[in-house]
This record gives sequence, C-alpha cells and structure tokens, in this order.
Amino acid sequence: MDIPKGEGFLPGYTRKDLVTLYRKEKDSKAKIRLLAAILRKEGLTYMEIGQRIKYSSMTIKDWLHRMHKEGIHRRYNKKQPGRPKKLTDEQLEDLKKTF
Repeated sequence: MDIPKGEGFLPGYTRKDLVTLYRKEKDSKAKIRLLAAILRKEGLTYMEIGQRIKYSSMTIKDWLHRMHKEGIHRRYNKKQPGRPKKLTDEQLEDLKKTF
C-alpha cells in the first residue's frame, strides 16, 4: 500500500508542526526521518526524497510507512533487547566490590 502525499500524509500534523518537531529534535536519526516526513508532506515521491537526503527510496518508504501507520513517535528506533547478560546481578555486585 502506498502512503499518501501532501496533506493526506500524517493528517494530524501540518507541515509547520513537522518543521517545529524537526527544529527541536536532538536525535540525528529521528531528525532525518522528520525531514523525510516534511518532504513527503510537500508532495515529493520516495525517489525524490531519497535523492535529496541520500537514502534509498525503499528506506524512505519504510520510515514513512511506519510513521503514517503507527504514529509520529516511530521516528525513533525501537529499543532492541540485545543478548541476555551472562552474569547474574549478584555476580555483578561482587565484581564491582572487587574493582
């Protein structure tokens, strides 16, 4: 499914709202994704956005799809759980006391 361009994209936000979020954003990856959202709000295609910000059109499509379907908060990466720790909490405490 294609994500709408212009006012149909993120209908709860105006271009001005997105620009305000962009200016306040500290996270560099989220800022790039907001820039992509601003350009989509202006009516650009995935390819045009990708050429401007130097990312593939497929990456742009993935970002914008997530933001449009799940909300603007998806400009951030999801926290990945990572590998489970090998030491127990007790072992870590003992290690801290040693050093």
